[in-house]
Amino acid sequence: MWKLKNLVVVSILLIAACKQDKLGPIATDSVAPKVVTGIVTTSIPGGAKITYALPDSKNLLYVKAVYESPAGVVKEVKSSLYDNTVTIQGLGSAKPIDVKLYSVSQGETLSEPVIVNIKPDVPPVLAAFATLTLDADFGGATATYKNPSGANLVYTILVGDGSGGWNEKISEVLYTSTKQGSFGKTGLAATPTKFGLFVRDRWDNHSDTIFKTLTPFFEKQLDKTKFHLGLANATNTSWSILPGDISAGYSAAYTLDKMYDGILTENPAGLAHSLTSAGQNCTFTLDLGLSTKLSRYKYYMRGIIDQPTYIYNFANPSKWEIWGSNAPNPNGSFDSSWTLIMTNEVIKPSGSPLGTLTVDDRAAALAGIEFRFPANTPPYRYIRWKNIATFANLSYIHIQELTFFGQ
Repeated sequence: MWKLKNLVVVSILLIAACKQDKLGPIATDSVAPKVVTGIVTTSIPGGAKITYALPDSKNLLYVKAVYESPAGVVKEVKSSLYDNTVTIQGLGSAKPIDVKLYSVSQGETLSEPVIVNIKPDVPPVLAAFATLTLDADFGGATATYKNPSGANLVYTILVGDGSGGWNEKISEVLYTSTKQGSFGKTGLAATPTKFGLFVRDRWDNHSDTIFKTLTPFFEKQLDKTKFHLGLANATNTSWSILPGDISAGYSAAYTLDKMYDGILTENPAGLAHSLTSAGQNCTFTLDLGLSTKLSRYKYYMRGIIDQPTYIYNFANPSKWEIWGSNAPNPNGSFDSSWTLIMTNEVIKPSGSPLGTLTVDDRAAALAGIEFRFPANTPPYRYIRWKNIATFANLSYIHIQELTFFGQ
């Protein structure tokens, strides 16, 4: 009993002692460190790098830069005593601004500020906006852009609701750091429609908005019941697989014709899955049934509905070429009877590593990864897929569904 009473007393004393502890700086000195010297500024898109010589102050803890953004928000950037550079970035304007540099002691005492005027280069969001175009296209509108700095940007196409507002539910959003490209809003009727186009960055800097009223070109989804794998014979009653193309599926539930059966679930319908010996660089040929002026197609990865671990992973194709022909050479060679139309690559919206998925990643995959045919693409009956890579560099491919559109 005595030991128990003493243990309680000791515990109470320890708790009381803990309550008296206060969190705060390791040091409490009030001596201001000396200021930084030898300042050099280097302009970067939307900001600047500021280098300096650290002061000879034993109580120095870090250096911080304080500035007001063009939007009127006061921000600060810190750099440890083991570095001699602070980087200001994310400014949505190229206008010069003043930055105050402070040396900070271990007791959080500030030195006198050293005021540095920086002159940002044109921020990526404005540089990209200056290159934007928006034009009518099949079933909607297509935007083109250039992004010389390769910054992470978000492009948005807005669609009018017919009453002066915007139908936000059908806006089209592209997350990308590619230096140039295009994307579009599709699935719209061939009637005059109001569109808006703008770009923003990860600091939520927004460009102005381009407004246009455009009339989409007529398009329709191609009839998949007319699709076949391979080359049609003279009477179009049978089809032969071209030499060199994949010819067999993994099993009865994973035959290659599943890629155009119109079903987006793997279970119980199955999906197109090549033999594991097919190779990552395999090819297949798709007969569309008739010569068609193609506008776009959608690629649906395995796992979009019932196997999400497969999305942007495993043997889902990540890069490939699309070829077109109206009279393929029966020997299967990529000779003059075939024309390279485009090379397509899937860019994961979040940029996250293999096996990691965000809400945006899953939404983009479920909607179908869309690729638009160049406007000058002539009509083709046969489309040939030449695979280049899969997400996990596996020696085979699997595809849930392919959907083509055109006239």
